[in-house]
Amino acid sequence: MADEILRVEDLSVSYGKGNMISGVNFTVTKGEIVCFLGESGCGKSTLLKAIMNIPELETVITKGKIIFEGKDITSYSDKEIRSMAGKNIGMVLQHLGGAFNPLRTFEAQFKEALYSHDMEYDFEKVKETFAQLNLPDAERIIKSRPYEMSGGMIQRIAIAMTMILGPELLLCDEPTSALDVTTQKMAMEQLMNIRELLNTTILLVTHNPGIPSMMADKVGVMYAGHLVEYGKTHQVLHSPAHPYTKALIGAIPTFDFKLPKGLEGQPPLNGADMEKCAFSERCPICKEGHCICGNNPYTLKEVCKDHCATCFKRD
Repeated sequence: MADEILRVEDLSVSYGKGNMISGVNFTVTKGEIVCFLGESGCGKSTLLKAIMNIPELETVITKGKIIFEGKDITSYSDKEIRSMAGKNIGMVLQHLGGAFNPLRTFEAQFKEALYSHDMEYDFEKVKETFAQLNLPDAERIIKSRPYEMSGGMIQRIAIAMTMILGPELLLCDEPTSALDVTTQKMAMEQLMNIRELLNTTILLVTHNPGIPSMMADKVGVMYAGHLVEYGKTHQVLHSPAHPYTKALIGAIPTFDFKLPKGLEGQPPLNGADMEKCAFSERCPICKEGHCICGNNPYTLKEVCKDHCATCFKRD
């Protein structure tokens, strides 16, 4: 496809011992926002780190390809990866405690980020980027230090510093997890504004199904290192085909004074290397004897146009 920007093919990733994700396949077109859902430890953050593929993140790609703008970046040298990181693929981390030096001004740290990619610092460009992201008073912010700012403001400044390098693909690892609901809304609006103004493609990891319902074009559901459902947001969230996706949605608190259903148990630690469905022991359909997951490998099957899932439940 002419507008395809990212394709992940049969990707397996480890941290040196045992796969953390296995056999992941999906494609993303230019300008899309894709959110990945799932419990902690299901491989969402590992997936983003593998796409970034810089040595400091310590991910080891054991199998598969990551095709970015038509090139397999898994074969890139360290020099090529460092040149690409930030300038072509940007990343906003979940924990920003180490993203900024708390005692240095934001201006000094913006300059360092730009100089590392042989780009000139231009305050007018900073002001323009801040204005695009609805960050007020650029003159004051850029002269300030991180310890003078709230966590929500630091999060938004981190997004601005990432975007000033001009990446075509932005990876966001739970960028709203530590924010209050009002600041979460501002951060999401900031990301949607980036897509609207710059046609930036965004991959975002979240635990909150409400976030993709507000901003995503597609949703991917990760469980125990596997992509178990992938498709258009409305289809995945309103007509989920995998019982794990249904369980995630059923666990969302509502305002009707009823307790959410919840989901007993935990994802298996070795789920990425399991041959059968890793969700089978927690799956209500399997417990009722209405599926054949144990006899089939993980395969994303088309449920309908632009919507795939791995469940082998009997008709």
